[in-house]
Amino acid sequence: MRFRLLVPASLAALALAVPALAAAPQVTASAWLVQNGATGEVLARHNERAALPIASITKLMTVLVALRHADVEDVVTVSAGAVGVPGSSIGLRAGERVTVDDLVEAALVQSANDAATALGLHVGRGSMPRFAALMNA
Repeated sequence: MRFRLLVPASLAALALAVPALAAAPQVTASAWLVQNGATGEVLARHNERAALPIASITKLMTVLVALRHADVEDVVTVSAGAVGVPGSSIGLRAGERVTVDDLVEAALVQSANDAATALGLHVGRGSMPRFAALMNA
């Protein structure tokens, strides 16, 4: 009787332990930091003080200017000028209607060039030179 209980209990304990034994995910970034957003506690880090170039600085500036000149709830009708831009994209289509908030998220999280271009054209009222002037103001 004892043996009958021991085997299922052992199997259950082993099944619960296996995920804990799984290999940690492979991280190939040269520097990283994982932080608890609620508490600020640093959970893990690697080479976090390394000086690295800022990626996508133009997208960051585009989002900053867009948020200063548009409301996140504004709805943008995507123009042909934002479709098919080179680089990463979320596949926007001409005539598609997207909120500024969704375009900001796509530009920042997915590094979407089409979303950044749509933001620029929206804030620049259809003109990238007008938007560039706002960036340089």
